[in-house]
Amino acid sequence: MFFRKHKFLLAILGLGVLFVGVKLFGSSFLASFPDLPW
Repeated sequence: MFFRKHKFLLAILGLGVLFVGVKLFGSSFLASFPDLPW
């Protein structure tokens, strides 16, 4: 039971890290193209 809960928390943590990484990379990536409509 503890292992399943731990795995679930690890999955949430991994998704959070991935989301932050995509946000940081996305913002720097979009900053490279200021002429695009976002």
